[in-house]
Amino acid sequence: MITLYHAAPSRSSVVHWMLEEIGEAFHLRVLDLKKGEQKSPAYRAVNPMGKVPAIEHDGVIITEVAAICCYLADAFPEAGLAPAVGDKRRGPYLKWLFFAPGCLEPAIIDRAFPRADAAPTTALGYGSFDAPLDLIAQAVGKGRYLLDEQLSAADVVIGSTLRWGMLFKMLPERPEFTAYVGRLAERPAFQRATAKDAELAAVAGRAPRFSRAGARCPSRLDARSCRPTSASAWRGFPGATSPASASDSAAPAPHRDRPSSSGCRRGTCRRP
Repeated sequence: MITLYHAAPSRSSVVHWMLEEIGEAFHLRVLDLKKGEQKSPAYRAVNPMGKVPAIEHDGVIITEVAAICCYLADAFPEAGLAPAVGDKRRGPYLKWLFFAPGCLEPAIIDRAFPRADAAPTTALGYGSFDAPLDLIAQAVGKGRYLLDEQLSAADVVIGSTLRWGMLFKMLPERPEFTAYVGRLAERPAFQRATAKDAELAAVAGRAPRFSRAGARCPSRLDARSCRPTSASAWRGFPGATSPASASDSAAPAPHRDRPSSSGCRRGTCRRP
């Protein structure tokens, strides 16, 4: 069984979507970030960084979004979310999988929170703000997914980051990006994960503050005020990183999808 240490919405929503794509039974251990449960000694024993997500699988703990998605894709090859070692697509797949945390997200954050003294492009792994965007736009414009017709863990990570950036107006809504994330949003696994996260956000009382339509955030983003208006606005957006919270689950229940030992089947399992 897989346990996901989770808060919605947050970066762990990316892994939530990935787990739905994998199709294996899993538990959600929901942390209340507002109460600081992610900083507790108990959780720091899981992730010393005091951040979500983290997963535990067969006694192994993995943290960091891209690393978790890489691990899950390889641990459950029957899901078809990663080219096998020896496949010529494995190299490009790994590049895209780690391109989001290595280049795309740092470019977005540096633009949102500019330094007093701008760093030279030679010192930045992403070079310039437009460089990673141009590369991704070219890649997602060629086929349905980054590896043509095969969805991979790289799409989960890259697609989530693009959604997050566009939702908070930190990325331009290029036609290639909106078409690509629109295709991702059609996936049933994506819809299950985001619907569940909307439920969790609503239960936690996290009603965001303004609508997506016409929303504008300053370049120096105020993460406390730059949010969508309602829990439903988070639907279709697995990568939001506003300071979310949700109630912890003392005894998480097997999540929906494939049958578990408790007889839980797709669409029937719910947290008590």
